[in-house]
Amino acid sequence: MSTIERNCPECQSTLAANATYCGCGWGRGKKGNARYEAPELLTECAHETCQHRAKVKIHTSTGYVNLCIFHYGEHFRVKALDTCAALGLNTIEQRRECVRDLIGKLVHKWTPDYQREPGEDWSEDVPA
Repeated sequence: MSTIERNCPECQSTLAANATYCGCGWGRGKKGNARYEAPELLTECAHETCQHRAKVKIHTSTGYVNLCIFHYGEHFRVKALDTCAALGLNTIEQRRECVRDLIGKLVHKWTPDYQREPGEDWSEDVPA
């Protein structure tokens, strides 16, 4: 091993004699020194008219499907609207009220014993 030092041609920092790259980026493009970068996905979105590349794969009732970010959001938006319709939540106000009720129940259920008021009991959480 040689103890001779040399300088980086770009930033002039001291390098070892056998150095092939520097922290400033010099020499990074050479074979064996390049950082690994994941290849870009080339999968197309499952919607026929969509020209974007798929970024996610989800499981649906008909099997797995590759979707772009827009159609991924659209899929779950439609699914959420179907669930709301099944629950009879047709307006924004009804949906917000349902969410407030659910959050209130969860907060009450997850409140630790030491934070509960005297007289509150876990048996209240069980529906009659």
